Amino acid sequence: MSRAALSEQEAADRTESVLVRARGLKVEYPVRGGGRKHRGRTVSAVAGVDLEIGEGETVGLVGESGCGKTTLGRALIGRVPLTGGTIEFDGKDITNASRKQWRELNRDIQFVFQDPYASLNPRRTVGQTIAEPLQTHGIASGKELQARVTELLDMVRLPQSAAARYPYAFSGGQRQRIVIARALALQPRFIVADEPVSALDVSIQAQVIGLLEDLQRDLGLSSLFIAHNLAAVRHIADRVAVMYLGRVVELATSASLYSAPRHPYTQALLSAAPIPDPSVQRPGRIILAGDPPSPVDPPAGCRFHTRCPLAVDRCRTEVPPLATIAEGHQVACWVAHAQATIPVPAVPPKTVHGVPA
Repeated sequence: MSRAALSEQEAADRTESVLVRARGLKVEYPVRGGGRKHRGRTVSAVAGVDLEIGEGETVGLVGESGCGKTTLGRALIGRVPLTGGTIEFDGKDITNASRKQWRELNRDIQFVFQDPYASLNPRRTVGQTIAEPLQTHGIASGKELQARVTELLDMVRLPQSAAARYPYAFSGGQRQRIVIARALALQPRFIVADEPVSALDVSIQAQVIGLLEDLQRDLGLSSLFIAHNLAAVRHIADRVAVMYLGRVVELATSASLYSAPRHPYTQALLSAAPIPDPSVQRPGRIILAGDPPSPVDPPAGCRFHTRCPLAVDRCRTEVPPLATIAEGHQVACWVAHAQATIPVPAVPPKTVHGVPA
């Protein structure tokens, strides 16, 4: 079943048991270069994000390049230091986990990179690559190790003979399957997949997405699927988070977001997505004015107001919180809040998720 076909109740059931919980997540980087003008300034890559991922749930994360998607994904698995906020995994605070603790957490948390070739050692065979995490953690050796490697290759639909070959002998889609097999070697509970199909041909993308869907269903994996391809996210995600300039501006079930987007930015993204069926009449394309503001100097209030066709005075001065406006649908937009079917609680001005903007 496609993730888009999940009902609101089914999606809610999946998130009853939260596996990953982020609260007020912030990641900032010092600006390097630029002379005196930028001395002491920071780039706000992730600016106060709240996100929950349930057991067995796939959450899609979409947005323009540079909006902070990859940084957020890496922050959740300890690959980048936090400036603020907290992260919990399976009910335990891992915000300040040590290197030793993260080594142990790596058995439950894995990462799938965007470029499969760059993430594979060209001097190691596929079998050696997949076996490495099993050997590092002392899980298997000898015949048991060989059997596990064969099992993982079969899981990602590659022949046993692939174990003796090197990465250069495989296509892009096959390499990504190898990367997925390595990520699954330790039987993780949570995977962050960073644009895992963006470097592949369209036909191969569908195969890899189908594989990921099957693995998620069969293994009960939780995952964060980062992509700019809205069509790919629609088929694999239970819920979708839309990110703009470091903040999540809309979060909803896949069915709800694609059928009735409420944030102007989400509406513009969907209007630009290609429709493969020529018989389907495309709705009016929404053209956003200008370019995204600099994360070094983001605008006051709603960060999208400089490009938003619906912006009102409040948008220019106050940061809208990510609030529930309908069942299973959250939006950070003052205009959408005014049209909500569920009363939106009042919040102090210039805050987001309770964190000063």
